[in-house]
Parts: sequence; structure tokens; C-alpha cells
Amino acid sequence: MTRQYLPLLLFLLLAGQWACGRFRNNANPTLRVAHTYPQWMQPFEKGFHGFAVMDAHWDMRVCATCHGKDLDGDKDNSSCSQCHAGKKLDVDDMPHQRPVSCMNCHKESPKACNTCHGNKRNPAPPRSVLGKTSRTYIGVGAHQSHTQANPFNRGFLCTQCHAEPAAGHYDTPLPAEVSFGPAATGYGLFKPKWDRKKGTCANVMCHGWDPAESRLMQAKWNSPTPMHVKCGDCHGLPPKKTPDGKPHAQDRQCASCHKAVVDDNLHIIDPALHINGRFDGNGGSK
Repeated sequence: MTRQYLPLLLFLLLAGQWACGRFRNNANPTLRVAHTYPQWMQPFEKGFHGFAVMDAHWDMRVCATCHGKDLDGDKDNSSCSQCHAGKKLDVDDMPHQRPVSCMNCHKESPKACNTCHGNKRNPAPPRSVLGKTSRTYIGVGAHQSHTQANPFNRGFLCTQCHAEPAAGHYDTPLPAEVSFGPAATGYGLFKPKWDRKKGTCANVMCHGWDPAESRLMQAKWNSPTPMHVKCGDCHGLPPKKTPDGKPHAQDRQCASCHKAVVDDNLHIIDPALHINGRFDGNGGSK
């Protein structure tokens, strides 16, 4: 080799080292070499990129290295939305029986909430981020029981147990962080605690405040069957004390003080005013 080619060779070596280092420092090992798979763009093949993302526990930071922070394309690299677009089909839960576009269900983009968890009806599991559907799996558990409207409550927003998710909030490895909202904390009155190993919540106002009266304090998040809750399972009828520990009036006619919430037959009138983290009398909870 003549000396005239040495500068070019040195340049190529340095450029290759820089490119490899860029991926090595930022990429998940599963995804770092993913583009070398011949099946990368072939759905349901072993090397399909969707499975690689799942194996990486949805850590898509390496994708952002080339496809941009929001996966909408960066420089000469393509946007994920260029492929994830198509007309609507009647497809529900994964795994799909045929190759389909994410946009068939996830109309916003591949970054929509229910792209990674939940279903086409709402983003709450099942399915979990890892595709699980059983209530006994910790990532599924009682999500639907908490988020769906019922006779006692209008259903909780995700933010009552999780921090407000921003667009593309796949920023940290599993498990999802638990951060209690006012329905559980009573607007600062309680200090809830989540025990992932046991699958239980402690000191949450939404389950009651007196261990002697609340059956829900013993509830297990990932119990195989949902609890059938009735009036009186969270607090006595009437409670012996208020959530802040003061004596409660011993009158079984809850409507005497909470007429905006409940009627004389103990039927909840306005679920939005019940189990909302507040306790007020003389006209009802606010």
C-alpha cells in the first residue's frame, strides 16, 4: 500500500470508531445491532424490529439516536410514522393474526398511549407493556377496576397513581413509577405507600382510613378475581371518625350532611363527588 492512501485509511478508521462509539454509548445492546437483521422490517419474523423493542423493555432511546427525539425523523433518517400509517381495520388485542399498521388502531401515532399498553378502548392494562393480560400479573392487576366508572366513583385518571405522562414517556426502564394523587393522599392528609412485592397499597384514603372498618385495606392489587365492593366496605355506616381523626356524627342518614353525594337509600347521586380525596359535610363533598 502506498503512502498516498494512508490518510484516507486513517480517516475511515476514525470515522468507523466514532460511529460505533455513538451507538455503544447510547444504545441498548438488543437494539444496537438490530438493523443488521435481514428480517428487521418483516412483521412476525424473529428479527422484526417490534420484537426487538419489546425485548429491550420499550427502551427506545437508541431509536431516537437516529430517528430523532420524537421518532419523527432526524437528518436523513426516516420517521417511524412513514410506515406506521394505514386505514382502519377491526383489530383488537395483540398479537395480531396478520401484519397490520399500528395506525389502524393507534390513530395518533406509534407513540400513542395504547400503543404500548391498554387496548383500543383505553390505555389502562390489559394488555401490559410486556403484552400480559392476566390480572395476576403485576403490570395488569386492577387497572381497569380503578379507571372504569362504577356506582361509587367516576373512575380514576392515570395521574392518581402515576406522574403525568409526557409525549414519548418511555424514558426509564420498567417498572412504572407510582406517584399518588389527591384521591389517595387526601390532598396531603395521608402518606400512601405502594409495596410492589406484596401488591398492596397502604395508607390510601381511597380505600378507607380506619383498619377496623375498611375491608379494602386488605385488597391485593393483582388478585385473580376483582373484589365486589359495596357501601360500607371502605368506612363504617356511619364511620366512627373522620379521615383527620375527629369524631364522626353517629347518624346513619348520610344524606343529612352529604346530600349532594348520596340519597336516603345510600345510593351515590354524583360519583364525581365520592372518593375524590375530600371530605366535607353540610351539603356534600366538594
